Amino acid sequence: MSLSESNALDSLEFAGTMLERHDLADCSTPGLLEVTGIRQSGMATASGLNDYDYQNLSSLSLGLKNLNQLSTVNKIPIPPEIMEHFKHIKCHCMMGLFPEIGRAWLTIDSDIYIWTYEQSRDVAYFDGLSHLIVSVGLVVPKPGVFIADVKYLLVLTTPVEIVILGVTFGDSNASPNRSITSTTEEMQLLNKPIFVLNTDNVAITCIEGTSDGRIFLGG
Repeated sequence: MSLSESNALDSLEFAGTMLERHDLADCSTPGLLEVTGIRQSGMATASGLNDYDYQNLSSLSLGLKNLNQLSTVNKIPIPPEIMEHFKHIKCHCMMGLFPEIGRAWLTIDSDIYIWTYEQSRDVAYFDGLSHLIVSVGLVVPKPGVFIADVKYLLVLTTPVEIVILGVTFGDSNASPNRSITSTTEEMQLLNKPIFVLNTDNVAITCIEGTSDGRIFLGG
């Protein structure tokens, strides 16, 4: 046997030994089903249906037992001028966030209020509806359809109609092609709706928009 053939055999033996070693290590490591406590091997499985799917805090080490699962990072109060309107609530209110423009929203019956949640200022509102607001959405307008100042569309639905409002930022007399930072510039809602459509007796519960300006309503 030549020296080169001997070296080749040594390399193959070494490679085989390494494969066996890693195979044994892999076999000794608990599988996913073992780690999660699921015993339905060979069958379709699901998690979250049993108590053992959730970590019991009492089984953690002493240092982790006092770990806060949730903590308050900051508190920003609702602007006082909006809180005043709670005195006149008759039926229903909802609340949510528009993180894309750095604002929170609150509906009180047929009125909606929007403000910056980081500084609790720049309150914009619309009170031109006569029916209860049941869902709220913020969508991007289709390019080239509206004037350049309209950066977003606010979609409000009631039991009988769908109302779309234009959303602008900053000085309306400034150049429409300027750079907009919606989280810092003053927000305005156009006084008159851009569109008002009938719901055809469908209770709209969710509103979503796409990046190219399409609007989807679900109910």
